[in-house]
Amino acid sequence: MRLAIVWFCAFDLGRPVDPVEGGRKLLQSGIAEAMLSYDDKGDSFVEPRGIEQETGMLHLMAREDIVLFQDEYRMNHRFARLKLRGFDATILDVRSKMEVYLTIHRAGFAALSFWFSVDKDIKLSDIIIMEDPFSKIKVGKIWEGFLDHIKRFKMVPAEFIGKIERGEEFDTSISRLHNLYRSFMMSIMQEMDSKRERKIRYPFTGIFSAVVIFGVYQLEKFLEDHKKELHGILAEERMWDWVSESWMEKAMEKNLAWREGWAVYIGNARALMVVSKEANDKLRSELKRRFVEGTPDIIAGIGPAGLLPGLHPPYIIVLDKEKVAEGILERIWEDQLKGIMLDLTTIIENLSLQKIMLESCDYALGEGMPESIKDLSDIRKQVHEVMEEFLNVRVWRPLTATEWVEYGKKAMRINEMYEAIRNRLDLLEGRIRALYDRAFNILILILTIISGYLQMAEVMFLLGFSGPTALLIPLLIPVVLLPLAKYFWKII
Repeated sequence: MRLAIVWFCAFDLGRPVDPVEGGRKLLQSGIAEAMLSYDDKGDSFVEPRGIEQETGMLHLMAREDIVLFQDEYRMNHRFARLKLRGFDATILDVRSKMEVYLTIHRAGFAALSFWFSVDKDIKLSDIIIMEDPFSKIKVGKIWEGFLDHIKRFKMVPAEFIGKIERGEEFDTSISRLHNLYRSFMMSIMQEMDSKRERKIRYPFTGIFSAVVIFGVYQLEKFLEDHKKELHGILAEERMWDWVSESWMEKAMEKNLAWREGWAVYIGNARALMVVSKEANDKLRSELKRRFVEGTPDIIAGIGPAGLLPGLHPPYIIVLDKEKVAEGILERIWEDQLKGIMLDLTTIIENLSLQKIMLESCDYALGEGMPESIKDLSDIRKQVHEVMEEFLNVRVWRPLTATEWVEYGKKAMRINEMYEAIRNRLDLLEGRIRALYDRAFNILILILTIISGYLQMAEVMFLLGFSGPTALLIPLLIPVVLLPLAKYFWKII
């Protein structure tokens, strides 16, 4: 069995950002090893140049983006992807390299992802514990560049600093690691805005996960025999064996897979993909057939032979097409499995970004509304900007991807949140209009009082009043004007 767990930690960057500029700052800091972005034609490129072998996953992500997202979405430079420094991780005595990636969105939000994969048979009940972002994990060989940041902000207990300096393992969790990466990256982002403070609009983080299991035998039987554990993975339910049958069936009633031998489920904050060994074998067989058909029977040449040094022209080489195809398949099989994972993980990441965008809007509209038109208008502008980016996140060709996104929005209650925010925006608009009307009425009253003051002074002069008596009534006018003026400036 092959297991992969991916955690997505979506968070606010404070305000809209140029993804490419931000990514280059992270490259300069050393925390990022490579960046994937798109040019004005929507074509992908990875920088720095010349490290293609080390950035294979970014190229696979680019291939997925081109299939999934509309051209205009890439051409408008709405996002960039980065490969960050990873580390060694041990979860429940299962050890592997943890790869770390970051997606920066132009709206000022980001999704940090941790990728953990192993080729090992693991009990499904253990996977429930492993996927918990608060479960203990042992971390080693973490990037040394974190040290100054850790010491300055006391990100870990003092006894761990020595272990990090020596490259030794220490106990932590995905949640805490996310805080470390996020804090470091925010300090770099703040350096980009040296003249203005980057104020966080939404201080909370949404953590989502996707679990992918390859190589199970007889998928339907596997799903039936292990439905309690699988539901536990989808719902992150540690008491997985104490859940009602009806609840499990409701949570897993929709298998979103479009291929036989696959099972795909999307929950509130979790996703699960199971791929059978039979499906893997069928895919290998189909790929091998294509490679065999694409391999020539013979190679003939009249120049020096690069395949067999010392072979003199003219020559003819008869190829073992089956062997050649098998060699190609072995080289690309790992990428094939990652590509299958990316079908799901790219959509879950996309949903996590959409949800954090809407949560920030909901937070802005619900956290103690200010009393001034200017501050309310600033909130309205902020919400409109985020909502516009939310609406601009569009998937393209694959009908399956569209169905997964729409189902995910429903499962994660993204659509409900969107409608609730639209209703609250209407209330905000009404409040702004009411304050405008109130400010206008106060202004008219102030002007009327000032006009009356001048007229009163003129009448009293014509009637012959002078001295203190003449000034007594007019002097009361400022007493009335002062609180009106103060309130006017407060709501403006």
